[in-house]
Amino acid sequence: MKSLYETVKEFGDTQGDLAKVLGVTESTLSLKMNGKAEFKQSEIKAIADRYSLTGEEVKFMFFS
Repeated sequence: MKSLYETVKEFGDTQGDLAKVLGVTESTLSLKMNGKAEFKQSEIKAIADRYSLTGEEVKFMFFS
């Protein structure tokens, strides 16, 4: 399974691109991606939709 970092890169996005989609700053997204802050349920859904993630991928990225 890939990490969120790998998925974002593979899709051709930057952290800034994803931050814009989620409506957060790059620093806030960085905190979330580094485990210093939690993703909101709505953000997880937006990420899952954007990158067509399976339930297993979501579980791996956000709940393990």
